Amino acid sequence: MFGVDFKQKRQGIMLKTLAGGWLFCELVMNMLFLGFATSVTIVFIANGLSLLLFLLLANLIYKT
Repeated sequence: MFGVDFKQKRQGIMLKTLAGGWLFCELVMNMLFLGFATSVTIVFIANGLSLLLFLLLANLIYKT
């Protein structure tokens, strides 16, 4: 989030905001999983889906 620089400032700001929001959501989601002691497979599936959603959104932002 901090070490990346983009040619177009608007896309860079949008991608950095998306990355920061995704990081915050991941931290909250993993803390909830830790607190409720769910199974490991649910944690892997939820983290994988959120990563795929993040990559899809980042790709859409980068290509606009």
